[in-house]
Amino acid sequence: MDDDYAAALYLLLLIKKQKKKRLWSRDWLKKRTVTAAERLSVTLRYLATGESYRSLSCQFRISHNLISSIIPTVCKAIYQVLQPLHVKLPSTTEEWQKVADFIDREDISMGRLNRGQMHQHASAGVEELHAIGRGHSNQAKQVREQFREYFNNEGQVHWQDRMAPLN
Repeated sequence: MDDDYAAALYLLLLIKKQKKKRLWSRDWLKKRTVTAAERLSVTLRYLATGESYRSLSCQFRISHNLISSIIPTVCKAIYQVLQPLHVKLPSTTEEWQKVADFIDREDISMGRLNRGQMHQHASAGVEELHAIGRGHSNQAKQVREQFREYFNNEGQVHWQDRMAPLN
């Protein structure tokens, strides 16, 4: 059995086992049930390729509206299933100490991390974005601003200004 197929099947079984509410509903327009395997396939294709919902709609012969509800629901289910298995928060003092060992002790004052000198001037990096076209939601604007803040501050890497010049 192919490893990718086995991993997808395992993920499908985990999701089906955990979900108690009716995650796998009916597409009433076509009078056919979209199976859990189809829902997972659509979501994995979307995550792997970034294709549009319309393109996925044509490929899988599932309505665009249904795909727009399937993908967020299945992503949430995938997270709920995999998070306890693969994202483990430290529970003991020793585990927290291992996490903290990567921090430069000179940058810590009064229990908080000091921002580095290069991060104190946000204007030195990517400039603030103003216009968002095509009717994006306020939520999309907030996410964009969070990414902008992150990549201008703690997420900034030494080469980003050189590789992404501002024009």
